[in-house]
Amino acid sequence: MDLLNDKIKKDRIVTYQTREMILKDLLQTTFKIIAESTDPVEIKAEAAKLVDYRLQLIEVQKYLRDPN
Repeated sequence: MDLLNDKIKKDRIVTYQTREMILKDLLQTTFKIIAESTDPVEIKAEAAKLVDYRLQLIEVQKYLRDPN
């Protein structure tokens, strides 16, 4: 059972690391869209996404610091 739990924990860590990379990429893309856009509606929508991505990234990084 410990072997299975260890494999699950390792897989979960890899999943969170992948998620972290994806969120960082999404943040960069969203910043670019905001910087290049002149449409206030689009900027507002992207800003909302930016906040959501950042909050998710905080949770992912918190888990990766202490994956218990």
